[in-house]
Amino acid sequence: MLRRARDAGLLARWVTADEAYGKDSKFRLWLQTRRMGYVLAVACNQKIPTDGGSARANELAAAAPAPVSCDETPIRVGARKVRKYLLVACTHLYTWYLLGGRSLDMFEVFVLPDLTGVIVHDRYQNYDAKIFAHLVHQLCVAHLIRDCQDAAETYPEAHWPIQIRQALQGLVHAANLARAQNLKAIPAEIADPLIDAYRHGVRIGLKDVARVPGRKQPKHRALLEDLRDREADILRFTTDLRIPPTSNQAERDLRPAKTQQKISGQLTSEKITEHRYAIRGYVSTVTKHGADVMTAIRDAILGRPWTPPAWTPG
Repeated sequence: MLRRARDAGLLARWVTADEAYGKDSKFRLWLQTRRMGYVLAVACNQKIPTDGGSARANELAAAAPAPVSCDETPIRVGARKVRKYLLVACTHLYTWYLLGGRSLDMFEVFVLPDLTGVIVHDRYQNYDAKIFAHLVHQLCVAHLIRDCQDAAETYPEAHWPIQIRQALQGLVHAANLARAQNLKAIPAEIADPLIDAYRHGVRIGLKDVARVPGRKQPKHRALLEDLRDREADILRFTTDLRIPPTSNQAERDLRPAKTQQKISGQLTSEKITEHRYAIRGYVSTVTKHGADVMTAIRDAILGRPWTPPAWTPG
């Protein structure tokens, strides 16, 4: 079927299929040789080839690193108030900052190339650069909800922004409840009606907000196209509750920088700012591990800085 579709000129960037296809190694090889991305369901006991040898699918899932939340915020640095960006990559246990810009070159020296697994972020284009194709993406639902609220103000007579926003809010709430019950995913009977409402809202919005000539589209048309085309990256958290639906952790780790800018203004130099956030990342990681911050600072001054325990899966 896929071969006939390709021969007919119907091209797809990626393919998704159920377990019947996932266990077929020839099918995976066919996709790989044609450079087509894919997400295929597999049985939990299926052996998956890795660089370190074969392993069961459920063992690989259990050993997957925690999702990493990413964000960036502008800050003013130096006497001339030069505009820089503070980038953060963090989990519930680790925080890492980088002072620089928002260019792709800066993102390439950020921690992202060294990561594996899931990253949670907004729709800024650099997160989706080809160099990061090895990563799995979860788009921040909180950002999308705010975008829908903005659309509702722009189109006050339209219902689709409200419908999409409420569907996403409902899914986040359902994920929180399911996680509290130690479930692995939102039950289908709860998720399916909300996802249907989400899709219906997107379809209506695409009819209401027409495309304009050219590649660049109005922001709400671009939003709707992302809601349609990146549904898997938006709703990923609904089927794997280990993935947070928002990058709120990153926003929390950036909040001290935003507060400092509002109260004290710019920092005195770029070098001092780099030092400040190297220390801030260290202190934040110590705090997340429940260690004593003052002891960790004293030990760092004495040349024996605190280090986190070795990571173990689970």
